[in-house]
Amino acid sequence: MELELTAVAAGPATSRVKAVSDNAAPFESTATIDVIQPKLDLGIEGPRLRYLERQATYKVQVQNTGNAMAKGIRLVVYLPRGLQFNSAANDGTYFPEQHSVEWYLEELNAGRSAVTELSVLPIQEGDFVLRMQGTAERVRADAIDKKVQVEGQSELAFSVADDNDPIERDGATTYIIQVANSGTKPDADVSLVVELPEGASAEQIHAPVN
Repeated sequence: MELELTAVAAGPATSRVKAVSDNAAPFESTATIDVIQPKLDLGIEGPRLRYLERQATYKVQVQNTGNAMAKGIRLVVYLPRGLQFNSAANDGTYFPEQHSVEWYLEELNAGRSAVTELSVLPIQEGDFVLRMQGTAERVRADAIDKKVQVEGQSELAFSVADDNDPIERDGATTYIIQVANSGTKPDADVSLVVELPEGASAEQIHAPVN
């Protein structure tokens, strides 16, 4: 007699057969086989919070936690609209139509892992998600998501100009001080402190704030 079985889980599997009859002692026999299967675990490591126009680099990892070699591994990271592709290590290929990055790995031994890098540029404010998927021959990994929050950032700068330099003793000059926010986010509680040099005094101050 032949009995066909399908393996459903990796590891040792034991089949036990027992024969009984009315006029003979029962007989039992066992057969053990090792069921092998690769298993892919995915991971993305990188910043959770980024600012506009500030590059972000993420480590993309795949690990074979099974007990057999994985072959024909394909990794894909789908980018959200708020992140612009910059670069990918290890021959990562960017596909503009899907706004995704793909890597191909011929094989990965059991218990081993592979790591690559992906660099993106935040171009919109908001909450976004990087989604990663992975497949191999007869294997599909569970997809994972990496949340990314993009915020604007204020960037303060000031400039000083004068209308008379140098000046004589008891002379006067006017300094024009300009403060600018060249960032993408409003700033609050901005204070400007001017320290006068020794021997000078402030005559008049014209400013739109106190």
